[in-house]
Amino acid sequence: MTTFDPLLNTEELHTELLKTVDHKLLDTEELPTELLKTVDHKYKLDVLHLKFEEFASTVTARLENQLTSRLDAIHNTLAVFQNLDTIHTHLMERTTPKSQCVFCPLEDNIDLHHSARCPRFLKSYSRTFEASRIGLCDIAVFSSLRVERKR
Repeated sequence: MTTFDPLLNTEELHTELLKTVDHKLLDTEELPTELLKTVDHKYKLDVLHLKFEEFASTVTARLENQLTSRLDAIHNTLAVFQNLDTIHTHLMERTTPKSQCVFCPLEDNIDLHHSARCPRFLKSYSRTFEASRIGLCDIAVFSSLRVERKR
């Protein structure tokens, strides 16, 4: 199974945001103090706004990359599961239990008898069936039936 890294490292992103804001504010100390007093609040907001836009675009790009890779992995896994489903269906069809007796369904064939020993039919009929399965000629089969009937 594929494992994925967390989508966002929030601590790292927050630290980078604060470093950038502090760096931008430190650069403003070179300005005269009168200008700093008037522009300081607006400048802070502008820097925060720009940094937030950069932060949001970075987060969006990371999320998009992660989601795309995960969706591709899901698509590939779905194809594998569909293939496994068809294999499972075929395997279940091939391995269903079958009765050894041609005349009895599986539920009735509790003692697992084969066709030649089926209790539902006379011995002569099951022997005829066995003879035809072996490939004996009809004359031999019918002559053995006549002998059995005379007894």
